[in-house]
Amino acid sequence: MVPVSLTDVSSYLPGRRVAADHFAALAGTDELADNAMFRAPRHRYHVTDETAEDMVERAAAGLVERHGTCAVSGVDVLITHTQLPDLPVVGCGGTVARRLGALLTVSDASPILDVECRHHPEFAGDMTVVTGDGRRYWAPGTGQLRVGFTESGIAEVLTRGNRLVPEAAAAVCDRIGVDTTDIDLLVTNQPNRVFLRTWREALRLPAERHPDTFDDCGNLFGAAMPLTLDRELRAGRVPDGSLVVFAGFAHAGDFSAAAAVSWRP
Repeated sequence: MVPVSLTDVSSYLPGRRVAADHFAALAGTDELADNAMFRAPRHRYHVTDETAEDMVERAAAGLVERHGTCAVSGVDVLITHTQLPDLPVVGCGGTVARRLGALLTVSDASPILDVECRHHPEFAGDMTVVTGDGRRYWAPGTGQLRVGFTESGIAEVLTRGNRLVPEAAAAVCDRIGVDTTDIDLLVTNQPNRVFLRTWREALRLPAERHPDTFDDCGNLFGAAMPLTLDRELRAGRVPDGSLVVFAGFAHAGDFSAAAAVSWRP
């Protein structure tokens, strides 16, 4: 059987790189601003008139440049993620499907060795959106939306997140018969500095094997993974044959996952 491969990766960030001080000056008092869970990065990339599908298309341009249009044509399954969709309900998937193709292929180029997915429905309600005036988030009003975390809730998510990602990554390593210290490159989402440090320590990896894009880009959620890998590849820090492990968790910990890839063996 021919394995499924991650053919390549490409990324895009909007052109305006803004220091976090810019946003802090525009924000009101925030009692959670200094909490380790939400402490700001040094910079963020500021979107102006671009839509989500514009940015996905521009991110895929590197794939077309390197492999031709055939590399992104003939899509069978297209998965996109936008934290706040430009188009409510359906998001950008339909428009992106019209513009793009797929990044996975049946080949032995960079075979996916194993995947671990863990669902934790008991945590699904731990992250909510609140408005300050008690209305539903979609109802009319003037109160600003924010994530409704309490100090105790943050402590629980930190404790939970500290273990979810290393556990998923370790499970994948165990099934493919390697120790976590054999990971050449750990690529994770980038929620905050606390998680990044704890994850690599739990997996017993040095900092250079777990690249950190948080201070440059902030929390990009799932998009941090392809962006971080793309930066490492363009910098020449992923030799052929590297064991690359992807790992992350979502929201307040209701989902976690990891995958191992043998990069261009």
